[in-house]
Amino acid sequence: MTRIFEHVELDIGYDDLVTDTRETGRVYVAPDGSSYPSVTTVLSIIHEESIKAWRAKVGEDEANKISHRASSRGTAVHDIIERYLKNEDTTDHLPHIR
Repeated sequence: MTRIFEHVELDIGYDDLVTDTRETGRVYVAPDGSSYPSVTTVLSIIHEESIKAWRAKVGEDEANKISHRASSRGTAVHDIIERYLKNEDTTDHLPHIR
């Protein structure tokens, strides 16, 4: 049985936020000019020292392998969610998130 995501329109006063990638990270700019940092930008700031300590503990080669695997999984999950919300087939991505 195929499940279909049912989109419900919600008027939030604007169509989409403008994305601005800056030296300090990505921000989303609202119609009123307010800017909000992306989740990734916030996490990179909060956990920068912890990540440095972890990389030193496990070594650069191992840290790079783990980081690449985690990044690939995150990208695949993001893609699956986006495709699901567009009612597109997602079954071909399942092996990539393991």
